[in-house]
Amino acid sequence: MNKHGGVLQLCLTYACQCACDHCGVKHLGRRLKRELSLTEIGRLFVDLKISGFCHVDLSGGEPTLRKDLFKIIKLGKRFGFSMSLETNGIRLVPSVLLKLKESGIDVIYLSLDDFRSQQHDEGRGRRGVFQSAVAGLCMARQMGMRVHVSMVPSSREYFKKGMADEQIRFCLENGAEKVRILFPSYVGKCADKKKIFCSEADELRLLDCLDSKYHDVVYVESEMSPLAAVIRDRKVLCPAKSVFSYVAANGYVMPCPYLPVVFGDVRKESVTEILSRMHESPFMRRDGLYCPTRDKRYLATSLKGLTPQNPFIIASNLNKINCHASCGNRCGHCQISRDGMNAPELLRTVKGIDKKYKTVHLYGGDIFTEKDIFSVLEKIARDFEIVVHTNARVFTDPALAQRLQKLNIKAVKVPFFAYAEKSFERITRVKGSYRQTLIGIANLGKAGIPVSIYVPEKEAKKDFEIFISLGVVSVSWYTVGDVDTLSDSVLCFGSKLTQTHLLWLKK
Repeated sequence: MNKHGGVLQLCLTYACQCACDHCGVKHLGRRLKRELSLTEIGRLFVDLKISGFCHVDLSGGEPTLRKDLFKIIKLGKRFGFSMSLETNGIRLVPSVLLKLKESGIDVIYLSLDDFRSQQHDEGRGRRGVFQSAVAGLCMARQMGMRVHVSMVPSSREYFKKGMADEQIRFCLENGAEKVRILFPSYVGKCADKKKIFCSEADELRLLDCLDSKYHDVVYVESEMSPLAAVIRDRKVLCPAKSVFSYVAANGYVMPCPYLPVVFGDVRKESVTEILSRMHESPFMRRDGLYCPTRDKRYLATSLKGLTPQNPFIIASNLNKINCHASCGNRCGHCQISRDGMNAPELLRTVKGIDKKYKTVHLYGGDIFTEKDIFSVLEKIARDFEIVVHTNARVFTDPALAQRLQKLNIKAVKVPFFAYAEKSFERITRVKGSYRQTLIGIANLGKAGIPVSIYVPEKEAKKDFEIFISLGVVSVSWYTVGDVDTLSDSVLCFGSKLTQTHLLWLKK
């Protein structure tokens, strides 16, 4: 499990006063019910802090419609995040700007698509929004607040006839620090391909039309892609491939709002766990560091079912293998049959996994009790990173832990059922298993193998320093059940997890 260490865009609401030509929040709002509460956002912030995030961008819909907006900003600042806000500008009146400043907002991203009021209002589907946005921009400058303008161009002619240059000049003169260009993407109302007026190659040619004097104050999509670098390198970097993630108003986690593929729910899982799964997926492993939604083949295959009425896709990671292995424990809640998958069967199953996956997960009993498992892992490691699930008891032999060093092991996941020895062995029904598990974890840690510990929720508030001293990289809590289980999360005992949340992550 790796720290993410970047930017999270948190959608606070899908409510909005506008009806923009390119946007589809109303469709999302009909599908994604029940916005995250302030308490749930607080739990998310705890998770983000543990996971190493540094910046939270509040978006919508229109986030200023949230009555608890200023509490959310103050909460984020108490966690040490830099905070930014995406807004259409309608509510940027002096009293709101003052509260934003007092709350500690660092940057405002203001939507302003055109220097002509009629064109902007028509594109945003509301009369008077231009006047409100410009007034808010000017007032923010007078109050010493940082504002970046976000502009969504509507046509090729906008660039070719010099209107984009005029728009940039207008924004800078009225107080914008920088201007962000957001080309329409294959989401929202633009899921109808007819509304996308240019391909990636067209976009680059249109950006060439901009006056070079603006190269240092304009960026495309994110500040990872300043205009000067885009013009030079002919590519717009995708921040979701490295530093950016998106949480929808209901808690769904996606790479970004322009790639609406759902990988999990922060109400049920740690954001770090979800992001680890997301970055293993073929959805994220196309086109290197560049945006896959700019690839027409990707749109026609991976996002084939996306429409305004069906505004997101639920991802299902197909890189987990139930090995049906034997196990030294006899836990009553385990659902794994013990018929065992022999080495040729396991290798054939792994061979069927899409090579675009970065990682393969092996769970189901304890594979390290199986014959020839290390030779099997050596072959798997040629194509994949490996996550293995184990009770760790076999690693009381330090030589076995040392053997893992030579393999492409991403993580070893170990459930630890109770802190008290008697309670632990009441579950495993094996005398001595408590101490053997601790010794095994310690030996894996000494060998430099990244070990992640999972404890039941009832043990979550107890002191987990014992694991830190053993060299583990993370500690999480979990719940199990037979209904509403997490489709993409497993432990050694199978796919009965209903929640997992991070308690600690090694810095």
